[in-house]
Parts: sequence; C-alpha cells; structure tokens
Amino acid sequence: MKILLHCCCGPCAIYPVKQLRLQGHDLHAFYYNHIHPYSEWQKRCETLSDWADSVQLPLIVDKRYE
Repeated sequence: MKILLHCCCGPCAIYPVKQLRLQGHDLHAFYYNHIHPYSEWQKRCETLSDWADSVQLPLIVDKRYE
C-alpha cells in the first residue's frame, strides 16, 4: 500500500516508518507544522529532512509558514 505519512519532526517518525516498511508499505513523508517560533519550525524541518535522506524516505515539505 502507498502511504503518505504526516511527520511533525524526525524523532516521532522513526518508529512508524520502521514498522510500516517492515509491513511492506511504500512510504512518503509529509512535513506540515505550525509550531512557533519559526526557528523551531526550521529546526524540525531540517532534522526530518536529514533523517529522511539517511533512510531514503521521500519527503514532501509544505514550506508555508503562517
């Protein structure tokens, strides 16, 4: 099954991604987060992006920040 997994940061995505991959699912991660301040938003986005790259997880980032 193809799954688009909402991720608010890297650490909380590790376990679900591992388990869903073990079950044979095709995953893409989606980062959408309205956390404040903006510096925290950036830090979470960067951490998730770095981790997704390291585990070959395609990542879609909604870059809008309201």
